[in-house]
Amino acid sequence: MGFVLVACDTHEVTHEFERTFVTSRQYSIYLDTREIRTDIQVKPPINIDTAFKIVANDRFVFVGEAMKGIHVFEKNTGQPLNFIQINHLRAFDVVDDMLFSNNFVDLLIIDVENPSDARILHREKDFFNRFNDSTLNLRTIYNPLIRSYMYEIGLKVVNLTVTVTHTNPDPDFSEADELYGNFIVTEIPTTIPHAATFFIFDDMPFAGIINVAGNIYTFGDNNIMRISYSEADGLRTSQSVITIPNYRPNNHLRYKDGMIFIFGRNLQTLFLDYHNILTQNHSSIGWFGSPIDVVSVREPENSFVGLNSNHFLVGVTLNIFPNILTPTSMATSIINVNDTILALGSQLTLHRFFLRDNIRVMERVGEYPNISGMAMLRESNTLFVANRNGLFIYDISDLKNITLKP
Repeated sequence: MGFVLVACDTHEVTHEFERTFVTSRQYSIYLDTREIRTDIQVKPPINIDTAFKIVANDRFVFVGEAMKGIHVFEKNTGQPLNFIQINHLRAFDVVDDMLFSNNFVDLLIIDVENPSDARILHREKDFFNRFNDSTLNLRTIYNPLIRSYMYEIGLKVVNLTVTVTHTNPDPDFSEADELYGNFIVTEIPTTIPHAATFFIFDDMPFAGIINVAGNIYTFGDNNIMRISYSEADGLRTSQSVITIPNYRPNNHLRYKDGMIFIFGRNLQTLFLDYHNILTQNHSSIGWFGSPIDVVSVREPENSFVGLNSNHFLVGVTLNIFPNILTPTSMATSIINVNDTILALGSQLTLHRFFLRDNIRVMERVGEYPNISGMAMLRESNTLFVANRNGLFIYDISDLKNITLKP
């Protein structure tokens, strides 16, 4: 047997490594501030879509619709007069003929002596974006292309499919960065195209505004701030000396039953007697669920009833008791009328909170299926209710026979 020797070249054969996977990349969302700084617009009446607050002076009722503006009604008749467009409205109240509101981070003081000719008396730029604690403020950057500052209002997280190889081990995000890296909006979006997730920065900006006995109060730095305005003196502010430990507002400030309520983070609600606003006296309560509204009741002593649309939350100073009632009305607002709790939602329901054999009980004592709405205001024996059909005025002098005023 013979052998044939074949000469050949030898070489090493390598296979290109390749791996494809999905990763997430985070991009900022910026709000163009130019629209915020434009004048308000007064328009003919429009239908109410959602309402979060009702306030009134001696002639008019003002119904606030978040991120849209304020519906104005004639107080005696409930007739719609006009709509004041404030595109980034979150908080407002009225003293006499001056309406105080936010427009995103700006404070507006509006003359509403004649609502059809409402005009801005004063604008305080960035009023709600200058806390000493910088974590409470929105980050701003200057955009030379639009010659204006922008606010970073949120983050979008985009899921991307990338491939890495031995020779190209670093993912290439340039196309995605070009597509998502300069996302500027002129209104707060509810969805972001192509984005997997959208985060708003903890409900910023924080813009609570309340009328307390004819004075306007809002959030200060770890306290409550009083603000006033006159054409002679301009805007004046004064910080109260009350210091609230671990104070972190989350856009909810209420004044009810002689108490100021601050809905804080971590399910905390802080409350204080406004007569002692210049003192260090305050208390807090921790809820099992985040409340959207709250009232105080006289009996049992130092008791509070909160609401989070699905159920009532019952608490006593520094203590919490189990949720004891689930209302069927999906309520969004509650008030206290002589220790009867009125809850407004798909219907108006009446409840009593009391002690029975040393056990706290919440009992439904009445309902009005024909009365529904999203926000309400009580003035003595008159109840104003706002819903999609307008403003309705009820006589509540007899809670067993609530009637629509003619």
